[in-house]
Formats: sequence, structure tokens, C-alpha cells
Amino acid sequence: MFAGIIEDLGELTSTQKEGSNLEMVFAAAFAGELKVDQSVAHNGVCLTVTERSNSDYKVVAIDETLRKTNLGSLKIGALQVSIFKGRPLIERTSTKISIRKTCIFPN
Repeated sequence: MFAGIIEDLGELTSTQKEGSNLEMVFAAAFAGELKVDQSVAHNGVCLTVTERSNSDYKVVAIDETLRKTNLGSLKIGALQVSIFKGRPLIERTSTKISIRKTCIFPN
């Protein structure tokens, strides 16, 4: 779940075309806290972390994402990108969640 609260401004530090997709590396203060396969939103677009270090991390944007968002037009170092990490639903909500009905689906 994404709350939409910007946690940091990241900087695009490198890109590499991989077929029709684009690998992007972002520098961010919280990069060392990330895990591979964690979701991070970039200007509101959710991308999955594929690699990380203490200072940066890599994500891949597929062709459709590049066509429908501004991510394909980002320039290295020129733009600050608003980034925020996905959170478990319970961590981000302050209200109690109750389950009213359980559904069982047959195989």
C-alpha cells in the first residue's frame, strides 16, 4: 500500500536500455533500508527494486510504463524524483480494521 506521502527526493544516477525496458538507478537516503522485490513509487509510479546498495538502488520500467508516464523522459541528475516506499496496510492506517465475512472459494 502506498500512502502517497513523499519520503525523499531521489536522483536518477544512471540508465541502461534492456530491450524495450529501461533499467534505472536512483540515489536515495533510504536506499540501504530497501530490500530486493520491495515496491517504491517514483513520481507516483510503482517500480520493484531489483538491486540495492547503501546509497542507491535499481528498478526496471517496462515499455508500457515508459509510454504512459514521465519516467522515460527523466534525465540523469537533472530532475529530483519524488519517491516513497510501500508499507503494509496496518502500518499506515490509524483505524481498526475488522473482517465481517469470510468467503471460501472452491478450487
